[in-house]
Amino acid sequence: MYQNLGIHWASSIPAFLALMCVPFPFLFYKYGKEIRLKCKFAAEAAAALERIRTVDHATEEEEGEEVLEEEEREEAEKEEEKNEESRRRNEKLESEGSKEE
Repeated sequence: MYQNLGIHWASSIPAFLALMCVPFPFLFYKYGKEIRLKCKFAAEAAAALERIRTVDHATEEEEGEEVLEEEEREEAEKEEEKNEESRRRNEKLESEGSKEE
């Protein structure tokens, strides 16, 4: 190839081929979903992936609700402990006050 075309043109051919491939990533980014949906196997894979995501999302919501319930219980327990401590402190102060009188 270098003998027939010369150094400059022979080196330019791969460069021109590479330059022609530049738009492909952008085209795939823009039209990739439509292209994949036209393929039978890709459409099945997309449907399966959507089912998995739906199940995972539902599981995450259930786990999130459980975590919230647990946090609410912990907060209620802490509040109850604080109330109990305040009640004991008040009883102690009342008993000390009645002893002084």
